[in-house]
Amino acid sequence: MCAMAVRLLGKRVLALSSIILSSILSILLGVYIEFQDKMYQPWLFIVLYIAQGFTHPCIVSTPWILIGEVYPLK
Repeated sequence: MCAMAVRLLGKRVLALSSIILSSILSILLGVYIEFQDKMYQPWLFIVLYIAQGFTHPCIVSTPWILIGEVYPLK
């Protein structure tokens, strides 16, 4: 999924958008966990957790995509 997105968006846009989105989701997840006593919504935790799981593969695979430029096959 991430390799196809690189062709459409480019490496820089993909890396920055995944990191920014993952940061925002991590902050929201932390705020939810901190104030869980006051606003208990189990669906919100599940949505934030799954959404962060979708941004994580692009963050992990981006260095491996970029290393192909540093050490090409030829």
